[in-house]
Amino acid sequence: MKKFVTHTLAFLLPIVFLGFIVEALLRRIPNDYKLKKAYLDHNASNVQTLILGNSHSFYGVDPKFLTTNSFNAASVSQSLNYDYYILKKYENHWTHLTQIVIPIDYFTLYKNLDIGSDLWRRKNYNLYYDMNVSSDIATNTELLSTRFKSNLTRLTSYYIFKNSLITTEALGWGNAYKGHKDLQKTARVALSRHTVKNYNLLADNVRTLTNIIKFAKARNIDVVFFTSPACKYYYDNVSQAQIGKTLSEVKKLKDAYGVKYVNLLDDKSFLDADFYDADHLNWAGAKKLSLKINHIVNHL
Repeated sequence: MKKFVTHTLAFLLPIVFLGFIVEALLRRIPNDYKLKKAYLDHNASNVQTLILGNSHSFYGVDPKFLTTNSFNAASVSQSLNYDYYILKKYENHWTHLTQIVIPIDYFTLYKNLDIGSDLWRRKNYNLYYDMNVSSDIATNTELLSTRFKSNLTRLTSYYIFKNSLITTEALGWGNAYKGHKDLQKTARVALSRHTVKNYNLLADNVRTLTNIIKFAKARNIDVVFFTSPACKYYYDNVSQAQIGKTLSEVKKLKDAYGVKYVNLLDDKSFLDADFYDADHLNWAGAKKLSLKINHIVNHL
């Protein structure tokens, strides 16, 4: 038995040691979350307009087109509870914050990053934002939270081919969506993800929105909600029940707290050429949306 244990340990120790090395190498790779945290660590007190939300605002609102001192803290699949975590993390540093801008999209009130296929993204907030969003081991490691193939791709891309994995500009805007894809095909794919079967997460998300509003009101910060533009192949095929429920809930919050809301879902000023895919803007569309957001926050 002793010999078996010795041999087992001799076999496992090099694997464990290699795992620690790979984990350390993965964490050393610069990424968008590190960039955003570093900016907010040093500049949160200077931010006047904070953009939060999911990939629609991450790729759609470019702070350089806003006339206020702005920062985009949105990320892919970032749900409302993570928006709130960011606000709370820097709550003692928002000394000049006057506006919070958040997208309330077709899916926003029915999704949560902690549930479903994007669960693996939680590790980015634990590891790189220094948020204790979960104590399970997977959420605190790269190796156990992300597929081996994805980790291998990142390692070779950065350490062998010397590619940058940063897709974020200095003020937080995601600049990877240039050009455009097949809008009809991507609309079908996106709607299959965004149309929900139940409203189980609705109450929690509305509660989180209410907490965000109360956080802002206590500090004399204005809150601006907007529904992001989408192409006609997307907005023509949304579930009317789901979008209707979203608009109803937003109206309740608007009436109760006086928040600003603008629905740009089917805004005809956005042309097909402005979209990267059915529900994300490319560079041209992002400039157009950013200028609209700038007008809104400057006319509150």
